Amino acid sequence: MPYVTCPRCGVRTYAPIGVSSSESCPNCGSQLAVGASVRPQDRGAPVVSCRLDPTAVAPTHARRALDHLEPTLGDEALDQLQLLVTELISNSVRHGELSDDSEIGLDVFLFDSTVYAEVRDDGVGFTPHTPDPNPLRSSGWGLWLLDTLAHRWGIDGAAGTIAWFEMRYRPPR
Repeated sequence: MPYVTCPRCGVRTYAPIGVSSSESCPNCGSQLAVGASVRPQDRGAPVVSCRLDPTAVAPTHARRALDHLEPTLGDEALDQLQLLVTELISNSVRHGELSDDSEIGLDVFLFDSTVYAEVRDDGVGFTPHTPDPNPLRSSGWGLWLLDTLAHRWGIDGAAGTIAWFEMRYRPPR
């Protein structure tokens, strides 16, 4: 049966076969993309593909691996991409309960005006919750940033954790 998981509140709901339009989450009302795969499995090779050790320097290494995309994306889009990737890699390191021999995978694909990024690990996973916009909190901004900067995003916890997002950009002139 086709199911879709809400990226905002984590509710898993049935999506009728053949539905290709957006529907709303029955729990929080967020738009759900159904009927189409969001993972670009048949769209060519990633422009960035790296494996990172789950250490404190992993987010820095991931950001540096994206540097060469600046001529294609422009400064603003590259900054947003690096911020979102840093958040996801940091979450893997901090919350994934990864062993020393684990790896964090990062793959980035570029399309006409969209960047698709995916961070994978074999950690414990989590169910996303509604991002909390409270400006007084000291941590937990990753999902809020994803929700604000990404066009769409999601978490797949079927085997380890796959956190992905799509971000639109305007190529520099």
